[in-house]
Amino acid sequence: MKRSEEDRKKREEKEQEEMKKIYEKEIKEMKRKHEDEARKQAEELNDFRERKDQQVQELQQRLDEQEKHQELLEKLHQHLKDQAEKEFHKIQCQKQLEIKGLIKEVEKLKKKPICVIA
Repeated sequence: MKRSEEDRKKREEKEQEEMKKIYEKEIKEMKRKHEDEARKQAEELNDFRERKDQQVQELQQRLDEQEKHQELLEKLHQHLKDQAEKEFHKIQCQKQLEIKGLIKEVEKLKKKPICVIA
């Protein structure tokens, strides 16, 4: 009877060892899968961050270009406005000179005896 009890204990110990090995193997496999998944997610996150950073950089470049265009358009607008004001002033001066000239002509004509201008 001692022999069968010893055999049974050995068998149980052997089964326990086998079960322990199976569980350890499953735990290692789960850890490996978890680490692989964590690594994959980290890589995806890094890729996402890189894309985001690149997009932010591209948007900043576009914004800088738009600001340069805006400045250029504002300068052009001011130049055209200044030029139009100069032209307007020039035309106004010419008209005033023409009017003064016409007034002088009228004054000369008034002094002539055959003038009908009153």
